Amino acid sequence: MLGAGAIGCLVGGLLAAAGHDVALIGRPARLAPVVGGGLRVRLAGGRSIASRPAVYGDPLQAGADWGVPDAVALTVKAFDVGEAVRMLQDAWPAVPFIVAFQNGIGTEDYLAGVFGPERVVAGTVTLSATLQGGEVVVFNRSGGLALAPVPGGEEACRRLATAWTGLPVPLAVASHAASLKWSKLLLNLVGNAVGAILQWDVHRLFRHPLAARLEHQSLREAVMVGRAAVPAFIDLPGYPVRSFARLVEWLPSGLFARLVGPMAARGRGGKLPSVALDLAAGRARTESPYLHGAVAREAASRGLDAPLNAALASLIEELAANPGLHQRYRDQPEELWRFLEARGLRP
Repeated sequence: MLGAGAIGCLVGGLLAAAGHDVALIGRPARLAPVVGGGLRVRLAGGRSIASRPAVYGDPLQAGADWGVPDAVALTVKAFDVGEAVRMLQDAWPAVPFIVAFQNGIGTEDYLAGVFGPERVVAGTVTLSATLQGGEVVVFNRSGGLALAPVPGGEEACRRLATAWTGLPVPLAVASHAASLKWSKLLLNLVGNAVGAILQWDVHRLFRHPLAARLEHQSLREAVMVGRAAVPAFIDLPGYPVRSFARLVEWLPSGLFARLVGPMAARGRGGKLPSVALDLAAGRARTESPYLHGAVAREAASRGLDAPLNAALASLIEELAANPGLHQRYRDQPEELWRFLEARGLRP
């Protein structure tokens, strides 16, 4: 697990429970509790899974003990993939399989260009989790893992899916990486940009008429662009994405907020979306370019319009570069609305 935060430790703990030898590679300070007391994954239904994976600070340390692993699960954030690739190339230039668990669009194409598509598998997780010391706490009862091949990587995906049997959560295998990642993107987008700008969780967002309307319209743009970009949306473990996309398209904003908002809030378990956490921590980089920004870029490449996604992504990047500006929009949906109106948008 290269990039062993919450998702890396979650996937590593699940694989360890299925009998695999697992090494976690991440920040020593964050993984110190795992070194001291092992790793525990606490699933939402009450089941707790304990393991003692090896822990390292970088791939070179792990390589000295392990040699070449069977696979590397890349669980860094999308904006750190370039640095992770350099570390991989230094430690394991011939690693058989690389599984890309990044949110958003673009990572798999980049990795396939570096390592060859026959070694790259797209992965995603539909479990909402946080790492608390040496324990991964999972919030949602339904969910699991999913894999899909990039074009040319079908055999890699088949072999990896066969090896990963026996997980304590569902494992789905899709036909196309693009469909997998665009389907997960729809889930990632819920509450992410608007929630980050306002610093609101999904539950609060959908209870405010202006915020809920902005959220719904940005999702409508994403569904429109996604239908042009991939053969089809697909359902993911615990999440009927195809039905969700139809609800986004068909329901008026008020009804969408009342029906879908509570379900989305339960799926997040009260946890702030990833971009909101990045902005709250004052980080200079967020996943927004790979989420709402990716929707806007894909729309532009196809002659489509996704102006709300473009504006939200642009504002988030501005807030990340200038944290002092964030106070202007925190808890202020009317201010966000005025920002969009000043750019000619009428959501």
